[in-house]
Parts: sequence; C-alpha cells; structure tokens
Amino acid sequence: MPAIQEREDLVVYVSNLRQVRQLKRYGHVAYVSKRMRYAVIYVNTDQSVTLLPN
Repeated sequence: MPAIQEREDLVVYVSNLRQVRQLKRYGHVAYVSKRMRYAVIYVNTDQSVTLLPN
C-alpha cells in the first residue's frame, strides 16, 4: 500500500478563468468560483514551498 502524501491547499486568484486550466499541472483543482475568480488547488507539501513566492 502506498504511503499517503501530505497535501496543502492553496487559494489562487486569477484574472481570467482560462488560467485555471494551467493550474492543473501544479496539483488537483478542487473548486473554482466563477463569480469571485479564484480556485482552490491541492498540492504536495514539498512542492508548495517551490510554488510560493518568498
């Protein structure tokens, strides 16, 4: 049985909803709000450090 990886959720605000398709390469897109233009994505904890700016 594979080990469960720790995941972290990120809320990403987008200016255009087409950018949500590009977010799929970074992790699992869990929710997209069309009205408020944000997406909730889940990424691995070790990858979240490299994705977030300092």
